[in-house]
Amino acid sequence: YEIPEEYIPSTESEENAYELTAQLLVRKGRGSQLRNRASKILTAEDFDAVDVPYSSENELLSLVLWHLDDVQVLAPSALRDSVIKSLKNVVMNHG
Repeated sequence: YEIPEEYIPSTESEENAYELTAQLLVRKGRGSQLRNRASKILTAEDFDAVDVPYSSENELLSLVLWHLDDVQVLAPSALRDSVIKSLKNVVMNHG
């Protein structure tokens, strides 16, 4: 396949790939997947404040839930509410 000479690659999708940022608390020594995505990390004693850019709430929700109690969502409130709702569903369905 030959790329046409007049083709101009678009960087728009790359630039807008992460439209939102979540503010999380991540336990020291945990959450490497979240830390690798972080745009900002402020270290503290037990938990670090981590800003994680994202475009898919469902993808980030899954990642947060995977880390159990090693991650706390500070913002946005919609993501925090989704985490709480998911955990309540687990308790309802599995006791």
